[in-house]
Amino acid sequence: MLISSGLTLAFASSAGAHGFARFSSTPISPPAGFEWVRWAYIAVTVVLGSLLVWRLTKARLTTVVAFVITVIGSGSLTLWVLGRFWATQSTAPTPGLGPASTPFLGFGWSEVGTVFIVWNVLGLAAIVSFVVLGKKLFGGRIGETGRVRLAAPLLGCYLLGVVPYVATGALTHGWAGSYAHRGCESNIKAIYDALDEYVAAHDGRLPAATSFSEVFELLAPYFEAPRTYYRMPSDTCSIGGAYEREPKTYQWDPTFNGLSIEEAAVRMTHSHEFPIDCPYHESIVLRAVDFRYYDLAFENE
Repeated sequence: MLISSGLTLAFASSAGAHGFARFSSTPISPPAGFEWVRWAYIAVTVVLGSLLVWRLTKARLTTVVAFVITVIGSGSLTLWVLGRFWATQSTAPTPGLGPASTPFLGFGWSEVGTVFIVWNVLGLAAIVSFVVLGKKLFGGRIGETGRVRLAAPLLGCYLLGVVPYVATGALTHGWAGSYAHRGCESNIKAIYDALDEYVAAHDGRLPAATSFSEVFELLAPYFEAPRTYYRMPSDTCSIGGAYEREPKTYQWDPTFNGLSIEEAAVRMTHSHEFPIDCPYHESIVLRAVDFRYYDLAFENE
């Protein structure tokens, strides 16, 4: 009950219904592309961990190997069950553990550092707990070495298992739900609202620019209010911002430079070509802008 309450408080601000399902990266719950970490962790712990514990205890090597397998097996299973329960308790779960999914390389320490640290501290705590239980189970066969010294080699192996995630920034992984995708759609609608305001103030013509960043600066005075979704800036897709360290901004098609809104409306309505597009969603702009320029296009054919 104490663990449950503590996790609820730690992750209270992290839940987002159908937003991003975040799974912490641990040695037993790696992201997609890091599955090798799980098997490397098991192999290193059984081989290196057993040798280190054997040198400390001088017990029979077969007994030590059985002890180590019991400890990491029980600890890993306990952590996984708790993590999966936490990640699947509702449609708006707090972060837990899950199957190998795309790494959230765009979420750094400020966004998911607490999630990463808490779940890996729980992983270390599980090892310590089962070292204590394992020592009682194996009794004199494992020697008289203190619990702390006995746990140290296994804790060291666990910490080696998190090094790849710290080194690459793959602290969490998971999937994006409908709300996260709709964050991009909301961005696009706000940008096209600002574009319409710009056009109205500039003789019915679209801006002329070489990149979206230039267009975004031109449109800045016409936004109703600053907008961000899932901590992403409003010039960036929420999906790209989650999965990539350096996400692409929205894109500007320079063939629309200086066109009248009537000409642009015909292209958008009939050819589904858009002056501003999302590099991560093929249809998001079509949904966001659908019918916006429909009447204008047919009036000017």
